[in-house]
Amino acid sequence: NHTNEVESKDNDIIKDLSIALQYKEDGNNLFKSQLYAQAVSSYSLAISSCPIDGVDNEGVRYLSIFYGNRATAHYYLDNYSEAVDDCNEAIAINKYYVKALIRRSLALEKLDRLEDALADLKSIREIDPNYPNIIKNINRLEKLSSERMEKLKTEAFDKLKDLGNSILGNFGMSVNDFKMSQDPKTGSWS
Repeated sequence: NHTNEVESKDNDIIKDLSIALQYKEDGNNLFKSQLYAQAVSSYSLAISSCPIDGVDNEGVRYLSIFYGNRATAHYYLDNYSEAVDDCNEAIAINKYYVKALIRRSLALEKLDRLEDALADLKSIREIDPNYPNIIKNINRLEKLSSERMEKLKTEAFDKLKDLGNSILGNFGMSVNDFKMSQDPKTGSWS
């Protein structure tokens, strides 16, 4: 535990990359032991002790990794919103950080934000078209998204029918009295 080394007498965090990297290593070991909450704490200490004195310094590059690692620990704790937030931080630092994009996509899918998850997968495909299973995962999410959209359309149509029946019922009529057919080419109703 490096807490005493990091905190000075006035409780300011000392910004030291070697200390931050040790916290990351501690977090990795805790993660491997499936102690995800403790890993989150270690990665948080790595983030807070990481020096970021400029846009292109070593600390900034590591900072995105610390956020990415903490995102993974959050994911394993089912803290999907926190995982997305940490991935956002990592990607803001390094927009080509494929691991963070994958992690964010997984968390977004768990949050049922399929379109956002799909957008991340498509970004990965642009960065690395040969990324393992990327096409398969894009196709899977496109199918899920399409199925969900179809279900929502059906539910909306059923609600409209119910509304129509409630109004037409006042006149002794029903929407079933009218022939409705869907054009197979366009999907529109008439």
